[in-house]
Amino acid sequence: MTAAMGIGFLVAAFGVFLIAKAPSVGKLLLLIGGVLCLFHAFLDTKAHFGRLGHFAELSLQWFSPFLLLFLFSKYYSDHRFHLSIRITIALTFIGHGLYAWGYYPVPGHFQQMMISGFGVTNSQALGMLKVAGFLDFLAAACLFIPVKKWAHAGLYYIIIWGFLTAMARLWSNLELNSMSNLIAFWLSETTVRFVHFLVPLALLFWWKEKNGTLTSDKGPSLIV
Repeated sequence: MTAAMGIGFLVAAFGVFLIAKAPSVGKLLLLIGGVLCLFHAFLDTKAHFGRLGHFAELSLQWFSPFLLLFLFSKYYSDHRFHLSIRITIALTFIGHGLYAWGYYPVPGHFQQMMISGFGVTNSQALGMLKVAGFLDFLAAACLFIPVKKWAHAGLYYIIIWGFLTAMARLWSNLELNSMSNLIAFWLSETTVRFVHFLVPLALLFWWKEKNGTLTSDKGPSLIV
């Protein structure tokens, strides 16, 4: 089952490169990839006691293929896409914040990454995670505040923190005498989280390209 899903993901990945040149094939492959990502998110959530916050944390991981499909859809508009991408980013960081804050039991690897990355004690790591959780909530809320500087500040935090939390999987588990474990397990754990900062980064570029005047058939954006 796992191997079959892996093959499905690899095949679906080609949809990203084909969607512009062969739209029908590319869209089909992206749809398959999105459904597989959603199925994996359901399984992972089930393994984490069915916590809705965990499913929310995976939002960018499973919804990104559908966002790309939406870009090539006849239903696309700046307003709809902008709202969809902000909601997806916000859900991801709210879900992450629920764990960091301690609403759900703080994962051991969260603490270990803080200890390894910053050289702090366990109690200090928990305190830092609580602050990070609060900032996750604040940044997610900032995406919906109709003040440009607040929206941008929240997005900058999300990009930086998304990058650091992804790379922390490698950094905190880096052992020169055990590179095979790093590559076999933690490299994939890192790359699957690249969407946590790449999609927000793409949104930032999009904001800058629109020069703060996003408009659509339903009127101007509420944010920029």
